[in-house]
Amino acid sequence: MESIVLDEGKKELILDDAKEFMGSEKWYSERGLPYRRGYLFHGCPGSGKTSLVHALAGELNLDIYVINLSKKGLDDGGLSELVGDLPARSVALIEEIDAAFTRGVNRETETNKDGTSSSAGVTLSGLLASIDGIQASEGRLLFATTNKYFALDPALIRPGRLDVHLEFTYASQVQAEELFTRFFRSADEGAGKEKADVVVSEKPVKSSQQASSLKPVKLTAEERDRLAKEFARAIPDKEFPMAAIQGLLLNFKNRPAQVIDEVPGWVDNERRARLARERAIKLAEEKSKVVVVEETVPAEAVQQPSPPPEEIKADEADKFLD
Repeated sequence: MESIVLDEGKKELILDDAKEFMGSEKWYSERGLPYRRGYLFHGCPGSGKTSLVHALAGELNLDIYVINLSKKGLDDGGLSELVGDLPARSVALIEEIDAAFTRGVNRETETNKDGTSSSAGVTLSGLLASIDGIQASEGRLLFATTNKYFALDPALIRPGRLDVHLEFTYASQVQAEELFTRFFRSADEGAGKEKADVVVSEKPVKSSQQASSLKPVKLTAEERDRLAKEFARAIPDKEFPMAAIQGLLLNFKNRPAQVIDEVPGWVDNERRARLARERAIKLAEEKSKVVVVEETVPAEAVQQPSPPPEEIKADEADKFLD
């Protein structure tokens, strides 16, 4: 759990809730309540939703089972069987549940012309039945992640199915500082020579220059904390996901001072890349709308252009000649 960097209190909230649930089987039984708990992690991509689920499973010493609703050939019956086979005291994870609905989950089961059921993937009613129906496994923790919270059906996210909703946002400067601190351990913390020996250079180092050519020195906790604050101030607050910031630090894992000098250029590159992605998505959406219009408008409904005035006059002249 120490490797997960979230806003203060979020990680502890989920961990404490899960621990309390795992020790409350008798309480649920005495009140005739289904012994299960559901969590929905929603927010921007790369913010640590899935990582937190895996960390929680490890902390609680529980096996984790990933359910892919978009798996080819999976229908309501197959999903019901999968959920029913989940062992007690386990973790079930449905990743990107919004994308699963977009690609393969329908509101109701389709039927063929002869009245038989058609295997059209998982339906919403089938998913709901699997979550809280008779075959729902007792004593399990269900986690679902989504990037599009408001695209989910209200029936799915109500209490009793997904009880706890936790939002994941873009990284704050506090998170950036903590991530930097965890990346660069100090000798004062007893990290050992291998982890404590990092390159400290006040001058920028060319990207082509190898870190091994620099003389490694031990980074004290005071030096590390000072660099961490500088790094956090250079990162725009709530603009980039934790995964992107982590990727930046990985490129300079032995050069904590240099990464601070590189942040402005990295920010510019990330913003340009994001703008390019947004333009590409907008262009694709516009092309998709054009295709839909062309397919739905009947050919006879398309008004033909009127002939030019010269042709009209020619036609009128022919009438007089006749």
